Amino acid sequence: MKKQSEEIVISGSTISEGIAIGKLFLLSSGEEIMVPQFAIQETEVDSEIERYRDALSSSRIDLKKLQTFLTDEGSDEAVTIIDAHIQMLEDPLMTTHVEEKISQMLQNTESVFRSVIGEYEEKFEKIEDTFFHQRLIDVKDLSHRILKHLHPKEEEEVIPANAVVFAKELVPSHTAEACVSKVCAFISEIGGATSHAALIARAKGLPYVANIKEADIKEIEGCLVIVDGIDGKVILNPNIDTQEKYTRLQNSILESVQRKVASLPKETITLDGQKIVMAANIEGISDFDHPYFGAAEEIGLFRSEFLFLKKEIFATSEEEQHSLYHKIFDRAGDMPIVFRVLDIGGDKGFFQDAMQDEPNPALGCRAIRFLLKNKELFTRQLKALLRAAQGKKASILIPLVTDVSEVIEVKTLLNDIKEEFDAKRIPYAKEVPIGLMIEVPSAVLTADALAKECDFFSIGTNDLVQYTLALDRTNPMLSEHYHPAHPSILKLLKMVIDVAKKHHKKLSICGEMASNPLYTKLLLGLGVKNFSCAPRHIPKVQSKLLELNSEEAAVFARKVLKLEQFNEIEKALREDLID
Repeated sequence: MKKQSEEIVISGSTISEGIAIGKLFLLSSGEEIMVPQFAIQETEVDSEIERYRDALSSSRIDLKKLQTFLTDEGSDEAVTIIDAHIQMLEDPLMTTHVEEKISQMLQNTESVFRSVIGEYEEKFEKIEDTFFHQRLIDVKDLSHRILKHLHPKEEEEVIPANAVVFAKELVPSHTAEACVSKVCAFISEIGGATSHAALIARAKGLPYVANIKEADIKEIEGCLVIVDGIDGKVILNPNIDTQEKYTRLQNSILESVQRKVASLPKETITLDGQKIVMAANIEGISDFDHPYFGAAEEIGLFRSEFLFLKKEIFATSEEEQHSLYHKIFDRAGDMPIVFRVLDIGGDKGFFQDAMQDEPNPALGCRAIRFLLKNKELFTRQLKALLRAAQGKKASILIPLVTDVSEVIEVKTLLNDIKEEFDAKRIPYAKEVPIGLMIEVPSAVLTADALAKECDFFSIGTNDLVQYTLALDRTNPMLSEHYHPAHPSILKLLKMVIDVAKKHHKKLSICGEMASNPLYTKLLLGLGVKNFSCAPRHIPKVQSKLLELNSEEAAVFARKVLKLEQFNEIEKALREDLID
């Protein structure tokens, strides 16, 4: 090994292309968790089993949080992979088998669990097959998570932002969680282009180089590293010339993207002169720096709950929230920004430690239901938002509305806050439009009444499809039944759009349908004039809109609405996209 101060170039294999420069962070592996082993009394069996069930529950909550982040990011491959981990938590190997072994072996939960998983791993390691190897990685990944909850460290490992993460073998949850932490690249000793971790890295656009030996870098954590995902190499302790070379290369790539963004028209206007607004969905201050963010005219959806992924929201004061929101509005400048209030609870996976378990969380106390039952929390957020929004083009969006009474209750709460601010002479934004997310059939069917109580609608297609078709979009067993352009969905979309037109309310659409050019002409034809999607999807959707005629799109939409089967609709959409 060369001296730590010398530049070292190590060749590996490109898994995901790109260039990144950051500080090296060595990620701990599952083998590093030291598991105690000791006998227990029969009278302690029930408490040990309960401890194991708690660890499974905590692991499920972790994964749900991760899945929610990835779903909202539009990372469908990653969502499916994480869902497979959630499904594994229900496997008899992970549930009844471990519990039975605790009773039989009369040993502590950690040692029993490690023993059971060890047997499973031993069987799979003997099978030379890529599928089974990936399955083994997933099991190790999940077992590591469960063991962390059974035997937590005093301090949890925190991945710093802009880090280059190294792991001996990068597992899916490492990759997904690192994406939440906004890391810049990955390195591993073991890894293939078809691994789950590779799929997630590519979906997130992060450079990843594999076949780099741990022994070559384990002594220099924290040093500067360049990950060259173009030529498949890693440069440790790069000298000034190398740093400047790769900084120029990074800038060249960024400038290429910026030129692409700059080449896009400042306004999105169809061939027949119809003005369309392209907006961005974001969840953090770093998203303002996304290369494609400049293609957005507005911020169509700011997901406020993601500001608190690593904070205890119930303990976050009004002042702390105000400071956060103020920074966001400062970065937004004159851009209109739609700020969705906390969409937490239920199956969202956020802050579950402060909530009661629910038998059916997907249909439980989530979003506006949760906020109205926790008014102190909700009031803190609204106060902070109103104060920070002073002088800004801000709107407030209410998630998962199902009934007019919920909207009236929110408006009453807002009026109470404004009266308090007026009495105390506290400056705030006096006129903030209130919008409603249309995500469930009941909201569609009562849209006429809802429109009278709000300023705009935002259709959340992901949840609308899920709740209308009665299926979990992240469940791979149901993927063949998940159809955003199902006849029932199209009828619901038309109903909401027609109501918005009738009441002269602004309407935007977000979710998978807004991000996919396959649906762009159909949505335009139905009357959608505001598209909101992740920054990276804006150029392709805008490019599609620029080549469309809104009147021809309306004719196409009427034709599609007459079709009665999804396969007919999908065929029509795909044939038109090719033409």
